[in-house]
Amino acid sequence: MAGQDVPELSSDADDDEALRYAIALSLQDEQGAPQDAPDKSKVTEISEDKKSTGDLPGANTTTFGSLFRDGAVKKTWAYGYPRTEDDIKIEEVLQRDQLELAVLSSFQWDDEWLMSKVDMLRTRLLLVAYAADQDQKTAMQANAPPNVRFCFPPMSGRGAMHSKLQLLKYPGSLRIVVPTGNLVSYDWGETGVMENVGLISSPGLHLLMVFLIDLPLLSETSHKNREQQQQQQPTGFFTELSRFLRAAGIDDNMIQSLSRYDFTRTANLGFVYTIVVGYCGLGDTVAVLGLATSTGAVDVDIVAASLGSINRDLIGAIYNACQGDNGMKEYNERTSRKRGQKMPADVLPQQLQDHVRIYFPAETTVAKSRGGRGAAGTICVHARWWRSPSFPTGLVRDCENVRDGLLLHSKMMFVRPSSSSSSSSFFSADPGPTSDDGAGGGSGTNSASSGGKKAWAYVGSANLSESAWTRLDEHVYKRWCAGAGACADESPWKTIWAG
Repeated sequence: MAGQDVPELSSDADDDEALRYAIALSLQDEQGAPQDAPDKSKVTEISEDKKSTGDLPGANTTTFGSLFRDGAVKKTWAYGYPRTEDDIKIEEVLQRDQLELAVLSSFQWDDEWLMSKVDMLRTRLLLVAYAADQDQKTAMQANAPPNVRFCFPPMSGRGAMHSKLQLLKYPGSLRIVVPTGNLVSYDWGETGVMENVGLISSPGLHLLMVFLIDLPLLSETSHKNREQQQQQQPTGFFTELSRFLRAAGIDDNMIQSLSRYDFTRTANLGFVYTIVVGYCGLGDTVAVLGLATSTGAVDVDIVAASLGSINRDLIGAIYNACQGDNGMKEYNERTSRKRGQKMPADVLPQQLQDHVRIYFPAETTVAKSRGGRGAAGTICVHARWWRSPSFPTGLVRDCENVRDGLLLHSKMMFVRPSSSSSSSSFFSADPGPTSDDGAGGGSGTNSASSGGKKAWAYVGSANLSESAWTRLDEHVYKRWCAGAGACADESPWKTIWAG
């Protein structure tokens, strides 16, 4: 960012990394369609003129007067499905007619598509992106329009820029957005028939989740005087968001300008990021929000778009974090084991068997989706990981969308105090049999939290892998993910799982 005029907001390991590089290279170098292309009879082609908000059937364009002041979780709109009050389009997120500045991060980019969603004559863009080396940074900067700037987060070795955070500045307000998908058309419901590229397939018949909150500009004419406003106690959400942006290399002036907005209504929210050790930050956030439980069990339902080479240690660490542990419990247990005391790799602790469920689509679910196998390029797990004795296949359930035929590209966690030692799922799911191709199971519906105690949810960009949540160890690599969490009994989270 040195030498650039920066606008203010207010004026898994080796296997996981190998997969990431394969995807990145396929995006840049491959042009042919994969052998297993989607069945075109199952996909409707959309002309460009019908992709605009006004021309889409059933569109319920959100006016900027209906702000998300208390925060909200929406599912992305999908072509061919009726609009509901629970879904949202990229146009409704960006509000291009009033958008002055957008700070956008993504793992995958469709530059032309993104520019078509933004008024490039009035909106300045700061893109937080990954570049392999200085030559790539220089090339990206040279090819960008004059009102587009780049921020390249520092990487260490095998790091990845996987965050999808968006900061959107309007006259008088700031919108913070945490989607679970990338800035590409197929992740935002514009399915059509696009060219398949390497490992990333074209028809984006995916469902994403999007967290949004709108923060008003602190008014000079407020009943509080300016000095009182400046002395207001920052929320944990504000503090962690600022730390994340600073670590990413965002200019200090821009970060400081966040204090000109009213973050009061983020007091019940947590901002979780996984730069170095992710689940430690998750545990700290759970504790800060007053959701920690050191004695009682919690039920944890995890929805992931991809699974890494996971094992009981990682799942145990995430489970502990959901109870408010800062990572030391699993670390101490792991490092204190003597060679002869190690549990067999294929044995799962009873606590994890009783209280953790992982939702990931079975091969049959993918095959019968609208786009078929060709639409599931970003929804993946290596067969050799799945067949490993240490992979917790017994925790995996088939993930089926209530919007029939849509695959989920979401990364979510639903956590609540357990009502019994043998817990029922947040979703009503039948475990069913498992196989080398995937997990059997059921589908999801709403469920209330148990015992009147607070439940909470995470929505973000972290899949279920060691490369996403990292591991408390001597050697760690930076992977940039971000997410938001809140109590499920707070108003924006009452219907967090709407399908």
